[in-house]
Amino acid sequence: MMDETYLSLVPEFAKGMRSMPVVKDHPHWWMTITCDGFGSHLIDKANELFAKHKIQIVKEEGDTSQVNQSHDQNVTKRQVLQTC
Repeated sequence: MMDETYLSLVPEFAKGMRSMPVVKDHPHWWMTITCDGFGSHLIDKANELFAKHKIQIVKEEGDTSQVNQSHDQNVTKRQVLQTC
């Protein structure tokens, strides 16, 4: 994805997140998104746009999906079954 494309998507993405059920009832809440280390995810302008909507970005280190996917329920269940 090109930086320009990412920047064009961020405002709609942020608005969509803020309009989700429950979230829209708490405009003072901050939200967190985790992103991989892909270059476009680290653009200051995009982070500023997210911050205006009270959304913070947390960057995961590159090549760590095999570790961080354990937050995915299905991956976790498979990992548990493999260790039994």
